[in-house]
Amino acid sequence: MKSLVVYYSRTGITRTVSQYVAEALCADVEELIDTKNRKGPLGFVLAGKDAALKKLVPIEPPKTNPAEYDLVILASPVWANTMSSAIRAYLTKHGKEIRAAALLSTTHTSGIAESQRDMRALLGCEVIAAAGFRQKSVKRGEHIAALDAFIGNCKASSPAEQA
Repeated sequence: MKSLVVYYSRTGITRTVSQYVAEALCADVEELIDTKNRKGPLGFVLAGKDAALKKLVPIEPPKTNPAEYDLVILASPVWANTMSSAIRAYLTKHGKEIRAAALLSTTHTSGIAESQRDMRALLGCEVIAAAGFRQKSVKRGEHIAALDAFIGNCKASSPAEQA
């Protein structure tokens, strides 16, 4: 199974989860780079505003083609009960090219279901696994068992594994 992990991370929490998954699945990694400055308190507020308005922000061009992968794992922080603007921009352009997807969300409080619903709407494929994690549990390392279960679901449900 050829897998790709595509993620955006403003604070490093989503990066931590994404790198764990990529290592476990021997997947390639594509970190999305938002060209807007999202640092500090003002960056946080503007990120939430852009997400709430479902704005497409400019991102650096991806280095990989998602159509070349059996499975694409998409990981995003939850901003204003939806995905980050960088993931939205990526999915708007590439979502229909993805053959099979798995979704990961990280949040400070809530919004995982809403965020993943919005991600699914931009995909043209089956979502084979989904999981969400609170930032606090990631910082404490309490997410590993659930993340391992997510990885197991990705392996078991992958179209390439079933062939």
